[in-house]
Amino acid sequence: MSTGDPTRDGQTIAGTLETDGAAATTAGRLGRSRADVASSVSIEPVGESNVMGVTATAEDPGSARRLANEYARVALAIQAESARRLLRAAIDQTIERRRSERYESSTWTDLSRRINRLDAAYDRGVDPTLRLLEPATTASAPADLGRAPLLAVALVVGLGFGALLALVLESLSPRVRDADELARVSRLPVLARVPRLGRRLRPGTPSLKRLRLDERDALDALRAQVELRLDDGGTVLLVSAAANDGRTTAATGLALALREAGHSVTVVNAAAEDDAPDAIADASEQADFVVVDTAPFSESSDALALTHVVDATILVVRVGHTRLSALRPLCSLLERSGEGLLGTVVMGQGGSPQVLRAARPPVDVATR
Repeated sequence: MSTGDPTRDGQTIAGTLETDGAAATTAGRLGRSRADVASSVSIEPVGESNVMGVTATAEDPGSARRLANEYARVALAIQAESARRLLRAAIDQTIERRRSERYESSTWTDLSRRINRLDAAYDRGVDPTLRLLEPATTASAPADLGRAPLLAVALVVGLGFGALLALVLESLSPRVRDADELARVSRLPVLARVPRLGRRLRPGTPSLKRLRLDERDALDALRAQVELRLDDGGTVLLVSAAANDGRTTAATGLALALREAGHSVTVVNAAAEDDAPDAIADASEQADFVVVDTAPFSESSDALALTHVVDATILVVRVGHTRLSALRPLCSLLERSGEGLLGTVVMGQGGSPQVLRAARPPVDVATR
C-alpha cells in the first residue's frame, strides 16, 4: 500500500520482488546456483519514480541480459500468483458476507460491486500493480573488473498501487461500518453514538464544555444509561477489541458526564494486574461511580477477568476502524462472561441511541 513517500514505496516494492523463490526459480531455468543469482541481481527504484530497475551482472553481456530478463519475468509471475491467491480468498469471503445481507439492500449491492471488481482482477491473472515496461539491453561498455552490468527498466508500479491491496484487505478483514452492523455482530443494544471528538476530549480534560452540543448529548445519553442500570452507583468497565477504538475517550467522557451530573467519580486505569480488583474495590468505597479503562483485547485478553469484578461492562467500537475479525471473538467471550454486560458505544458516528433487538432489552433514555 502506498505511503505517499515514493522512495519508501519503491524500497518496499523492491523487497517484495527480491525473494529466495525468485532466485531459486531463475537459477533452475538458467542452470545457475540460487546463491549466484541472488548475489548477481538487484532491484532498486529508478530515481523517485514508480519504476523499478533490475540490474544483473555476469561473465559476459549476453548472460547478464538473460539473467536480468528471466529474473524480472519470474518475479512478476510469483507476484501474480500471490495476488491471485489473495483475490480468491477475498472473493470467497465477500460472497459469504453477501449471503447474510438482504437481497438488493444497499450493503448487498456494495458487496456485489466489490465482488465484480475482484473477479475482474482475478480473471486478468496478473498483479495489476506491476507490469513489464521494457526488457534488459546490453550495456554499451563493460564495467570495471570485467563484469558487464545490465539495467533493465523492467518493472513499473501502476498508478493505482495499493488500491487493489486495500480492497483485498478490506474484503478479508472488513471493519465495522455502522451501528446497525455492530448490533448484528454483538447482539447488544447501542447505548450511545458519539461523533468523532478529535483531540477535544482526552484524559485530564476538566469538563465537557469545550464539546459541541451533539457531542455532549451523546455522552449524556451514555451517562443516563449507566445511571438507570446502576441506581446506587457502581463500577463500570469499558473494553474494546483493539487500540484506538475510542475506549479511553469514551471512559473520559462518561466520567465527566457523571461528574457534571453531581456524582463523585474515580477513573481507574487497569489491565488485569493482580492488584486491579483491590484497586477497583478501594475506589468504589470513595466514589459513587468508578470508571475502569483497560488495555485493548488485542493486547491483553486478561482484561476480560475484570468483567467478573465490576457491576457493568460496556463494549466500545469505532466505526471504520474496528475489524470484525477482532470484534467477533471478543463479543463471544463477553457473552460467555454473562453478568453485567450493558451494551455498546459507537465512536465516530453521531446520532441518537437505537432501540435494537438484542440479547438484553435496551434502556430507554427518554424515560429518565
